[in-house]
This record gives sequence, structure tokens and C-alpha cells, in this order.
Amino acid sequence: MKPEDKIIIDDKPVNLLEAVQMCNKLAADAQANGDISGAGASFLNAANLLLRADFDDQAQVSVMRAEARAREALDFELLASCLGVKAKLLSRAKRYQAALEALREAENLDRENQSTKIEMTLEQQFAILEELSDVEGMCLTAEKFFAVATDAEAIWRMRRHLAHFGIAAGENAAAEHPYDLGAAIGDHVSQVDGQRAALVKQLVDQASEMQNKCDLAGALSCATQATAVPGCGARVWKMRAMLELRLNRVDECTRSINRALALDDRDPQAWWFKGHLLSHTRHYEEEIVCCDRALTLKPDYVEALSMKAAALIALARYMEAAECCKAALMIRGDLASVHMNMAAAMMGLKHYDVASRAFNAAARLGEPRAHQGAAACAQLAREGR
Repeated sequence: MKPEDKIIIDDKPVNLLEAVQMCNKLAADAQANGDISGAGASFLNAANLLLRADFDDQAQVSVMRAEARAREALDFELLASCLGVKAKLLSRAKRYQAALEALREAENLDRENQSTKIEMTLEQQFAILEELSDVEGMCLTAEKFFAVATDAEAIWRMRRHLAHFGIAAGENAAAEHPYDLGAAIGDHVSQVDGQRAALVKQLVDQASEMQNKCDLAGALSCATQATAVPGCGARVWKMRAMLELRLNRVDECTRSINRALALDDRDPQAWWFKGHLLSHTRHYEEEIVCCDRALTLKPDYVEALSMKAAALIALARYMEAAECCKAALMIRGDLASVHMNMAAAMMGLKHYDVASRAFNAAARLGEPRAHQGAAACAQLAREGR
């Protein structure tokens, strides 16, 4: 919504800001008449309107006013609603733990008051845990949800979400997450049927075709549609992540690769890609951890060794970087990037003769920056630095 958008109040069209002002006036009148709960409810209405219009700062002020009055009036149903809106705002600000705390308080209030809103509260919790790829938390929340859920549409939504995470968690991570989702949700989650698998394949093929034609936006659109199919699998999420990174959508890419790894944490390329993503944000220590995970699964993964070397160089850990490059060159000697990393490590150690040889090897493999590096290396050697 925009400030000039119209909504209907008392059968009259008013714009958003007028509606918010009306809510604030109703809150003031209720407060003056001693109706603390009524004032809180009006402030909450204002917060919801502002939230819909993406005016998060103003919405936060309104929900704080509503929450304060709900607590003062001991109106626990209103308080639970306030906490739900508060959690939405915190989630938008990526303050996920604070949002979960608010929702857990709301859940306790819903239970105490036997409120039917508990389904919505648990759905909100699940959505945040899904964002965090917290499979264990999702399992627990799913168990609680299905224990109380009666709304058919809400149950359908939860089934759809679990199809992305639940099956893979049950099959591939049982040792790490000992919760039996099958027992918890009964027949709610099933294997992807042939029709869904065919749809996923069709969308992935379309995405690949568009990518080959350099239509990255179109390819990402197809990949995003594919990930919306329940049970699409880790490979599709990984494809989506790669396209998001090429379009410089780093936050979305992070969520997608985390989703892929939650579904299959034994894919060395996915760990390599997450490390590659972390290099973009200069989280070198975490990048090294991802490289190590990839190398544990595939010890001869030359690209992971090379990327680990680059991260070590960024941290000025030149000797370790050189060891990584040596290991990579023993496996495969025709990657210019490995020779360039070896040259950088040797320059860091001031072994200019070895660095020069590495630059020359990279030049023979077609690396355009190698000649400039070799010249810089020779200059430093002459100056005795």
C-alpha cells in the first residue's frame, strides 16, 4: 500500500494516512474514557495499517503503544496479537531471535487462554525457523502445530512447507535431528509424485535454457517457481542460489544455499559455493570452514583447495596458503588460479623467485594479470623488499 491508497472505513473511502490518524484519534478517545484495552486495540490497528504500507518505523511505535496498554489492562488476547505484529517487524529487520522470543510469549498466552490464534502463532514461528534453516526447531514447531491445528488451509500450508524440509530432514539428517517427523505429522507429508517431479524438471530445463541465452532474470524466475514445488530437492535450491548470486542478490542467495545444504549437507559443490559466497562478503574464516567441509567430502576438490588458499592469503596466513596450493598442484597443474594464489602466497613470504615462476606458469595458462604480477615481483626483488 501507498499513503495515497484508499481503504474502506465505516463505508467511506479514506487514504492510508487518514486511516492511521483516525485510529490514533480513537485510541486517544478510548484512553480518555479509561478504556485501556480499546486504546491498545486502536493503536494495534494503526500498526497493522503502517505495516501493510512498509512504514516499519512508525508501525513499531504504534505496536509498542498497543503492547504497553495491553499489558497495563491485562488483556492477554490483545497482548498476543501485539506480539505477533511485533514479531513481523523484528523479522523484517532480520532480528530473528527477538522475533522468536516474542512469538513464544504469544504462544504461551494463546495456550493459557485456549485461543485459536495459536495456529497462526506457530506458523509464524515456523516461517522464521525456516528462514534460519533450523531443522530441529522446525521439527518441534511442526509437532506442536499438528497437535492443535484444526484449520484445513493452515494444515495444507504447513504440509507444503514441510515438503521442502521435512522429508529431507527425516531421511538424511536423522542422526543429527532425532525427531520422527513421520510419527509427528502422520500422512501429511509424502514423497514427491511423478507429476511434481515432471514439473520441476520442466522448470529446471527452462531455467538452464534461459541461462544459456544470458537471460538470468528469466532463468531465476523459472528456478524460483521450481523451488515452490514441494519436495523439489537440494539441486534446485542450489541452482537458484547460483543465479541469485550472478544477479548480485546476496541475501536471497544466502537463504537459498542454506536451504540447499539443509536438504543435502553432503554436496561438496554446495559447500564450495557457500564459501564462494562468503568470499564476496569477506567472511574469510567462515569461507575456510566451508572449504574444509567440501574437502572432507571430496579430498581432491582442486577448486576448494584454491579458494581456501585465497581466503588464507586474505588473512595473511601465507604459509598455510602455499601448502594448499602445493596440494592442489599435485592433483591438477593446469588451473591458472592455483598458480596465481601460489604466487600471491610466495610474495607474502617474500620468496620472489618462486612467486615469479608461479606468475609465469599462470601466464602460460592464459591468465592476463600474470605478466603484471611478474613485473611487480621483479621490481620488489630488485628493491630488496
